[in-house]
Amino acid sequence: MRRFFCPETDFSSTEIILNNSDELHHLKNVLRLKEGQELLVFNGKGKEAHGLITKLSANEATIKILDIKSSEERGGPRLILACAIPKRGKFETIIEKCTELGVDEIVPVITSRTEVELKGERLDKKLARYQAVAVSAAKQSHRLTVPQIHLPTKFRDALDRLSQTSTVL
Repeated sequence: MRRFFCPETDFSSTEIILNNSDELHHLKNVLRLKEGQELLVFNGKGKEAHGLITKLSANEATIKILDIKSSEERGGPRLILACAIPKRGKFETIIEKCTELGVDEIVPVITSRTEVELKGERLDKKLARYQAVAVSAAKQSHRLTVPQIHLPTKFRDALDRLSQTSTVL
């Protein structure tokens, strides 16, 4: 069944309004879903709804909630990956695979040998892209939560911050 990401919904009403342009484009133009078809909508915060498309318009899709599923707290520690940023697009692959494996947070680390410079507008674009990769991987792997992608941090700062709250391996 097709899954769609709707982070602003809390599933408190009987309907969901899907109005994100990318998700709506995928629903209408790529998958060509129609009224009366079923789908899944998740918010990335641990909830997913099984729903039925009741109305499609140019700007939104109305989905009637049939059933809601919540993720249960998994046992064990939260997984936080602090990883040096590699060259080219390899970090996106790391984000994708770690999301599929269940990592809760990803901290891009800047080391003395890091060649990638992320500043200003480029940083904003990269972080948006990293978050999009994490959402896509969560959709693919039927995960109900999306990992948090932190701002790039210097190695020493990442170690200090993580060692205060976690066991660091």
